Amino acid sequence: INTDGLAPGAHFAWVSGADAADPARGPLFRLPVTVIVPVEPPAGEEALRFPVSLEGGKPSRTFITAPAAADYATVKLVTGEVVKGPHIVSLHCVPNARGDADAGHDESKAMLMLRPNSEVVKKIPVKADATLEVCLALSWLNNPEPTDVEVVVEFHSFGTIGASIARDESIGLRIGAADEYARVEVGAPLRAEFLDPKAELDTLERCIRPADAEIKAASTELDVLPPSDAEIKADPTTPGTQIHEMVLTYKFDVAPDGKDKTVEVMPRLQALHGQLYDSPLDSSIWRLEDANGAIMAYGGLIHDANSVKLKKGSYKVKALLRHPERAQLEAVKDLPMMLSMPLGKALKCDVHSNRIA
Repeated sequence: INTDGLAPGAHFAWVSGADAADPARGPLFRLPVTVIVPVEPPAGEEALRFPVSLEGGKPSRTFITAPAAADYATVKLVTGEVVKGPHIVSLHCVPNARGDADAGHDESKAMLMLRPNSEVVKKIPVKADATLEVCLALSWLNNPEPTDVEVVVEFHSFGTIGASIARDESIGLRIGAADEYARVEVGAPLRAEFLDPKAELDTLERCIRPADAEIKAASTELDVLPPSDAEIKADPTTPGTQIHEMVLTYKFDVAPDGKDKTVEVMPRLQALHGQLYDSPLDSSIWRLEDANGAIMAYGGLIHDANSVKLKKGSYKVKALLRHPERAQLEAVKDLPMMLSMPLGKALKCDVHSNRIA
């Protein structure tokens, strides 16, 4: 497909195939072709500006190439004299306009009021080096009269924290017991930015070692991997592979002194967390028990379990790890477990521009 000469925007066409001997039958097949030609943003710190004329029932779609360093953007709607206003417009922004990409998580939707000689600003997440779609449409239920608006799009980046800023999220930082500070590196690769960071400690992480480790062969009936076809072909008497399992027991005490006399705890095997097919072990699950053996919570390695409220007392976490080789389990028998406990009141932290400040 040669797209040379196509104006910015969305273009659509059909490629049809017909029977040359009997064209009257009509097309035997049709192939839809969609081409999106985005607008390139200006170089430097200049914002992208373009006018939009809105009419009832006619959405305006604009496609823009996001810079390689972009993390988020601001879309500003500027109005002049609105003769038959005010108007309500629907703003829909899709950070990746590819039809085969899921944009449901990052897309932005908003209903904005346009008044005479005013500005409305919306902050949206974008995907670097992708095509951003900005769609505007009049809300014909409110006021279907046509109106004109100027759209100003500015791309921004704070480097490592830009994506979270676009979603108004916080950045997770960890200060170890032997550390006095945590460091965040930020930058402004696209334009000058204003930054007013604030920090607070809201979670305590306690690391504990297993009090006991028991390794044994699993069930000889249910936990034996059958030999492969190649092994059976080479030797029909080839035995299966026995799975071994290890149970790590972690012990800890809690003594909450708050009003509700409980503390929230979320166990996690930090060294193995978030791994599935690339995990060094076959599988792992854990369960949290009280002093009487009652199960309070359970979880695995892929996702964090919900935190559980514990009263004053002694508790155990038993983690089950499995692998065909016993030596692999022996190597992790001292695997530490992290207990995450939210603080009753967040502790404010000072933020400095450098270590000597």
